[in-house]
Amino acid sequence: MLLRLSRPLRNAVHSLRPSPAAAHSGQQHHSTAQHVSCRPFFSWIKKRRRSDGPPPSQSTEPGLVGLPGVFKPPDFVDLAREVVRDSRRLLSSGNEDFGRTAKHAVHTLDAVSNALCKVADAGELVRTLSNDPEWVQSSNEVVNEISGCIAHFNLDTHIYRTLTGLEERGRGEGGVADLTEEERRVFVAMREAMEQQGVHLPEGEREMAIANIKMESELAYDVIAMSRSQQRGLWLSSDALTKAFDATDFDVTKHLGTLQRRHSGGEEQVYVAEDSSVARAIVNYAKDPKLRERVFNLSSQSNQEVESLLVELLSTRQQLAQSRGYQNWNHYSQREGILRQPSQVEGFLSDVLEGLRPGIACELETLSRMKRAVEGGGKGDGLMPADLHYWTNVYKRKHAADTADKMKPYLTLSSLFAGVRHVLSHLFEVDLRPTPAHPRELWHSDVLKFTLHPLNAPQDGSSVPLGTLYVDPWDRPGKNVDSAQFTVRCSKNMGWLREHGISLGGTLQDMGVVDGYQTPCTALALRLSPPAPALSFSAADRMKGTFVSAAEAKNVFHEFGHVTHALLSHTEMQHMSGTRGAVDYVEFPSHLFEHFGSVPDCISAFLRHCRTDETMPQELVLYALIDQGFYHYGKPPFGVSAVQSHLASYLQTFGALTAHPTDAAPAPLLSYLSPPALATFDHLVHYGGSYYCYLYCRVLSSYLWHAGSFAHGDPWARDKGRRLEAIFRSGSVTPTLGSVLTLVDGSAVDTCEFRVSEDAPEKIPLEPYLRDLRQGLPAGD
Repeated sequence: MLLRLSRPLRNAVHSLRPSPAAAHSGQQHHSTAQHVSCRPFFSWIKKRRRSDGPPPSQSTEPGLVGLPGVFKPPDFVDLAREVVRDSRRLLSSGNEDFGRTAKHAVHTLDAVSNALCKVADAGELVRTLSNDPEWVQSSNEVVNEISGCIAHFNLDTHIYRTLTGLEERGRGEGGVADLTEEERRVFVAMREAMEQQGVHLPEGEREMAIANIKMESELAYDVIAMSRSQQRGLWLSSDALTKAFDATDFDVTKHLGTLQRRHSGGEEQVYVAEDSSVARAIVNYAKDPKLRERVFNLSSQSNQEVESLLVELLSTRQQLAQSRGYQNWNHYSQREGILRQPSQVEGFLSDVLEGLRPGIACELETLSRMKRAVEGGGKGDGLMPADLHYWTNVYKRKHAADTADKMKPYLTLSSLFAGVRHVLSHLFEVDLRPTPAHPRELWHSDVLKFTLHPLNAPQDGSSVPLGTLYVDPWDRPGKNVDSAQFTVRCSKNMGWLREHGISLGGTLQDMGVVDGYQTPCTALALRLSPPAPALSFSAADRMKGTFVSAAEAKNVFHEFGHVTHALLSHTEMQHMSGTRGAVDYVEFPSHLFEHFGSVPDCISAFLRHCRTDETMPQELVLYALIDQGFYHYGKPPFGVSAVQSHLASYLQTFGALTAHPTDAAPAPLLSYLSPPALATFDHLVHYGGSYYCYLYCRVLSSYLWHAGSFAHGDPWARDKGRRLEAIFRSGSVTPTLGSVLTLVDGSAVDTCEFRVSEDAPEKIPLEPYLRDLRQGLPAGD
C-alpha cells in the first residue's frame, strides 16, 4: 500500500483467537502492506452537529491519546476530516511541487501518511480498548474516513505516473539516484505497493483487482464474525464442573457466574464455549478423562458454513496473488520477510520437526509411564491425545511445584516492570518513568502513562521525553484483547516539512515533536486479573497487588520487545519506523526479550519453569504447516472437501507427523498435536502464509542469545546493548537476517553449531533452541 496504517501486534503464540476488534476491522498480517477497514455502517456521527469551539487542529492542548483538541467524540471525527482535506490538497494534480524531484515526492507522501496515521492509529487503539460506545463509534468513523482516503490515493494514476516518471530520470535530475538508502527503499516500496493494488493495470483488469480486494476484505470479516457467532460448546453440570478441579489448579467458582445457565434433568447446567478459559482449564486440569475428551474433541469439529467462506477467501487471495505476479498467497505474503520463499519455510519447519522428535518421544513415554502408574493398565493403555495436556500438568505439578510456590509472591506487575526497567537502563541507558497524564488523555481510568528518558536525566519533570508508552494492563468487562502492542505515533524527522513549508492538520503536525524530530508513541494492552479493590488506591499499589502467572510474566517481556523496538526507533521517515515491517523480522525483538527473563536481576527464574499455559513447540510446527499447506492449494475446484483432501496429503509428506512417536503410542504424532478444524484456526485469516514466523523467531532468538554472548558473561554489557540498540533505531528499514546477525559475537562462532549464512536463512542452528527447551523442563523421573 502506498500509505499504510499500523496493525496491532498480537501475540498469536499465546492466543489463537483474535479480539473482536480484529474481526471488526478485518486486520491482516501487516507485511501484506494492505490495511482493510471495517465495513461501512450508519453512525450517529453522520447526523451530529459540529463540535463547539475552534477546530481541533487549532488547539495546542493535548486531548485523547495526546491528539490536540480532541476532548469529545465529534472532535475526533473533525480532526480526521481536516487531515484528509489537507492530504488531498497536497497530493492533488494541481500541486506542481509534489513531483518536482524524487525527494519531494517521497517526503510529501511520507508526510501525508504520517498525518493520516497519527489520527487513524489512535482511532484503532481507542475503538479496540475503549468501553465508551460514543468514543468507539467516533473511532470507527475516523478509521473508515482515513481508510477511504488511503484507498483513493493508492489508486491515483497521477501519483503513480509521477513516481514511475521520477524513476526514469538520471542522476542529478532529481530522480531516485539522488535519494538516500532509506528514502529509496520507501520510494520503491510505495510504487510497488501501488501496483499490488492494481493501479498500473488496464481499466478492466484494474476494476477486477479492486473488486477482488473488496471481496477479500469482506470475506475476511465474514469468516471471523461467523466463527465467533457460531462458536460451539457443551452444556455441563455445574455441580460436576465444580468437582472436576483441585482449587489450586483452577478455581472454577470464579467463572461460573459469567456462564450461560439453564435447568435440565433436575440439575443446573452451564454452557462452556470451546474457546473459553473454562474449556481450556478442563483440557489442562480436569480429573475426569471423559470430560476432558468431550471438550478436547470440540476443537476438531468442522463448521461447514465457516469453512466454505474460508475456502472462498483462499480462492480470492490466490487470484489476488497471481494478479500481482506471484505463484500463490504464500509467495506473496512472504515477499518482504527474512524467509522469502515457501520452500525455505517448509525446509525450516521440517528441520525443527525432526529436531524435536527425540524430545517428543521421550516426553510422551515419560507421561505414559506416569499415567499407567496412577491409573493402572498395561503398556497398551498408553497416553491418548486428549490426555496430553492434563498429564503434562500433573508432571509439572509434581516436579516443579516447590519452585512455583516459592516464586509466586515475587511475580507481580510491579516486579515485572522493575525487571523491564533494569533491561532498559543497563543495555540502552534509558529509563521508563511513570508520568501524569493530561486531563482527558486516557481512554480508561485503568490506563497508565510512562515516558522514556535518558538514564541520568533530571527527574523533576524538566527532562524532554524520548518516547511515550500507554499501558492498559487489567481485564474488565468488554475488553477482548489478551495482549497487543499498538503503534500510536512513529518516529520521523520533521525537518524537511518545515524547510519546505508543508503543513498538515494544523497543530497535529507538532504533536510529539522535539527539536524537529517526532518522538514515537506506543501502547501496550494486557488482560491481567485486577487486584483486590482495597489495593486500588494508587497505580503503584495496584501494580504491586497484581499477581501474574509464569506464562503472563513471559508474555509481558515478549510484548516489551515490541514496545522497545517502537520506542527506540529513530528513522528519518515514518513509513518504516519501529514494528512496521515484515512479521518474521519485527517478531524477533519480542522473542529475544523473552530470554532476558533468564537473568536473575530481572526477577525471572519463572521462565525456566511452570510454562503450563504456553503453546508447545511441536504444536507451533503443526499450525505453521497447516497455514503453509492451506495457501499452497491454488488450482480449481475450490471446494471444502478438495482443500481438506489437499491439506491431509500435504501433511502426509512430513513423515514425522504420520509416524508413531514411540512403540507404545496408540496414535501417530499428528493426533497428539490435535490439529484444529479449519473453522477454528483464525490465523489463516490474519496471518495467512506467515504463521511460521513465531517459531522461526523463537529459534532465531535462541541462536542469537547464545551466539551474541548474552547467555555468557555479563548480559548487560553496554557493547551488547549498543548492537541491539542499532537494530532498534533503524526500525524496519533493513528487515534482513544480516541486520540481526550484527548481534553475533565473533568469539562465540568458533564451533560449527553457531555458523549461519545469510544465503540460507532457513538453516538457523537448532541446538541453542533445543538446549533452551531442555533447560526449561523441570527435572523429573
